[in-house]
Amino acid sequence: MQDLPVRIYRVGGDLFIIKSIQPIEKINYANVKESVHDAFSILLDSLSQQLKHKLSISAVMSLFESDIVKNGAMLPMLEDALKNYKQAGKSGELIFVENTNYGRTVKVAALAQSMLSGLDYSKLSVVYQPKINASDEVDSAEALLRWDNVNSEPLNLLDFIGVAESTGVIVDIGYFVLKQTCEMLKSIRQCVPDFHKKISVNLSIRQLADTKLVETFEAICKQYNVPTQQIIFEVTESVMAENINLLTSVIYALKTAGFGIAIDDFGTGQSNLSYLSQLPINELKIDKSFIDKINSEEGEYPIVDTVISMAKAMKLKVVAEGVETITQANYLRSKSCDLIQGYYFYKPMPHDEWLKLVTDDS
Repeated sequence: MQDLPVRIYRVGGDLFIIKSIQPIEKINYANVKESVHDAFSILLDSLSQQLKHKLSISAVMSLFESDIVKNGAMLPMLEDALKNYKQAGKSGELIFVENTNYGRTVKVAALAQSMLSGLDYSKLSVVYQPKINASDEVDSAEALLRWDNVNSEPLNLLDFIGVAESTGVIVDIGYFVLKQTCEMLKSIRQCVPDFHKKISVNLSIRQLADTKLVETFEAICKQYNVPTQQIIFEVTESVMAENINLLTSVIYALKTAGFGIAIDDFGTGQSNLSYLSQLPINELKIDKSFIDKINSEEGEYPIVDTVISMAKAMKLKVVAEGVETITQANYLRSKSCDLIQGYYFYKPMPHDEWLKLVTDDS
């Protein structure tokens, strides 16, 4: 960026802002993109050679009018654009954002402020998606958060969770989901005293950093008289791969308390298999992106086959999520996949519908 006068600001952690100090009317858009792209390429090649590791940078570029910069909207808009492009699988790329959505950014900022002022639990609920065993019976279920965003469109549940993560409110939301799940289990036992089906609950990285996490989880289960063995906590593989030191101690503490552990979205991250074999894990969940590729019962799907074989060798239960066709279900069963979860069998269902399903089966 020799010919482009800039200033670099560290916003926090590994997040930086590179700001051009040249008047916007004098900027040649094509030159800006080319200069920044070349600068990043040179930097990454140099660092990769020195560290003997392949490095990447995820970045978004945009041009802003002065009023957007002055009112503080620039950084939230860039962060939102970066999050959206990462979710679209463009991690490690440099993207020029032609049009950032100012209205959307205002909604995100308002949502963050409302969360910090006090979470409206009346807009939150928990639904349950059954997992089916080889005999077509409901074996267990996953508890999933739902958010009433009627007055917050175009934001969706992923936006809500992202804001909850960034504000730290996700910790309280996690407790809310577990309380709802335990209350549901308590109500089922009133009809089926020996009900023992396990329920999976998702864990986020912010929750894992909460020093009172395990203690609070145990207290919630005790409050509703739910055995800890009936709850399985799911951690995504990417979270595990990036935070293995923190995660290891928490997983062992949860396991000691009696909770089960599942690795979600398996196959999409970069897990160190030596760590994986040493952790007290109960389940591996194959990511939906691999299940989507199954379009023939006689086809070859090496990643799916390898994950199932590896799970069996490690004496872990293997779960396939996102199953939407009979072809996918039959293929997975031919490979001895333990549990299947997806729209082909059941969509996530509200509390009353789930209760009716499992109490009628019993």
